[in-house]
Amino acid sequence: MLDEKLQSIQGLLASEIIQHFYLKGVDDEHYDMLGLHREECRSFLQEAKESGKKILLHCLGGHNRSALIVAAAMIVLERTPVLDVVRHIKSKRGIILTNLSFQRQVCELAAEEGLLGGIIPCGYSTEKVEYLYNRSSGWELVRIADEEKALESRL
Repeated sequence: MLDEKLQSIQGLLASEIIQHFYLKGVDDEHYDMLGLHREECRSFLQEAKESGKKILLHCLGGHNRSALIVAAAMIVLERTPVLDVVRHIKSKRGIILTNLSFQRQVCELAAEEGLLGGIIPCGYSTEKVEYLYNRSSGWELVRIADEEKALESRL
C-alpha cells in the first residue's frame, strides 16, 4: 500500500518537474541512519546540487532524521565543519539532533571528512590534546603533554 502511494506521489511530482526521493529511516537510538543510507542520500543530493535544484528535506518531527541528513550533506558536499553545520541548522530549525546516536554519527562523519574542527576542552591548549576516533570504543581524549603538567595547568 505504501509503495503504491509513493509511486503515485512520485508520478505527480515528476509531472511537475520535481524529483522525489523517499527514504525509510527510523528515529531510534540504535538506528545507523548514515551507515544504512549515506550513499543513496549523497547521490541524490549531489545530483540535485549539480543541477542547481532546490531541495526540500523533511521527516515527521523535523529535528532528527532530516537534521542528520542535512548535516551530512553540508559536511560532505559543502565541506563545512561540524560546529558550523550544527549552528546553521539549529538557527533554522531550533531543537535538532536530540537522538544521541545521530549526534555520534554526525561527529563520526565529520571526523572521517577531516571537518571535526578545533574542539578543545576548557583549560587545555592545542599542544596538550588531540582527538582520536576509535570505531570500537568511540571518542577518546588523548593528552599529549605530561599528565602532571596538564593537571597543574588546570588547577
